[in-house]
Amino acid sequence: MGGECGHMWRVLCNYSNTMWGPFDYLDPNFKRPQHICELTLDLLKRGALKIDKSANAEFTVTMHDSCQVSRGMELGGIPEGQYEIPRGVIRGVCERFVDMPAHTIRERTFCCGAGQGLLGDDMLPTRVKGAMPRMQAYHYAKRESGVNFVALICAICKAQLSKMFPTYGFPMEEVGGVHQLVGRAIVLGAKEGV
Repeated sequence: MGGECGHMWRVLCNYSNTMWGPFDYLDPNFKRPQHICELTLDLLKRGALKIDKSANAEFTVTMHDSCQVSRGMELGGIPEGQYEIPRGVIRGVCERFVDMPAHTIRERTFCCGAGQGLLGDDMLPTRVKGAMPRMQAYHYAKRESGVNFVALICAICKAQLSKMFPTYGFPMEEVGGVHQLVGRAIVLGAKEGV
């Protein structure tokens, strides 16, 4: 199982199969790793989670596709699963979802500006410049569609964009993880009818 981290997902999918032995080494039925978004979407589809979408009613959400997941990776064993599955989770817990312009997402996504080891504060001027294309796309979506929250599935992107949002004049609270939205919408308590 892999969590919300693009770099971890790349290592898990691309390298662990050879570093630690084939995926089916200990279990012949094991085919590939599973991303947390796959598990969450399955739980949502099966109705295993009680969700109150109104908990996220203040948000019109968009998605930043992480480079590490978008570039040749997959989720769910389906074509474009790395794009569709996180969006499915968002739609399952939020009332409003709007994509940023098509030329800035999915296989055409922009790097957040912190990839390739640039996350350190000593690289801040480079990070600010690297974030500009994503910030421009967000500004457009905000202006044209009322978007006020960017969801993503990479810890590096979260660290980068939470610092870049204030730098570009947006509140830091307008960026966070897909599962942050799930956590807000999930209804906890005793099962009904037990």
